[in-house]
Amino acid sequence: MTRCRRQFSPEFKDEAIPMVLEGDHTVAAVTRESGISASTLGAG
Repeated sequence: MTRCRRQFSPEFKDEAIPMVLEGDHTVAAVTRESGISASTLGAG
């Protein structure tokens, strides 16, 4: 069985990453809200 790999647009990353870097949200909060893993966000 093959797994479908999710892909995230550059726009999504451009919104999610600054939320963490600017201190507005924690990595955990952003990943919880977005439904992605912390490693996925870190790879952005």
